[in-house]
Amino acid sequence: MIVVIIVAAIFFILRIIVLIGKGDNLIAGYNTASEEESMATPFSFLILTLALCFVVVILANTWAKKK
Repeated sequence: MIVVIIVAAIFFILRIIVLIGKGDNLIAGYNTASEEESMATPFSFLILTLALCFVVVILANTWAKKK
């Protein structure tokens, strides 16, 4: 469970960095994207991060219950 919390914290920090506009260089292809595409990228990253955290928490809970 500690690993899940650490990974979630890392993704949360990365999400904040991207959403405030300081982490654009962390996203592959951001500099080559058009203005329209680059505006959608932080929100895509937010949705992806939340979905990944959700899946990890569910898998961690089901895997831990099997043990």
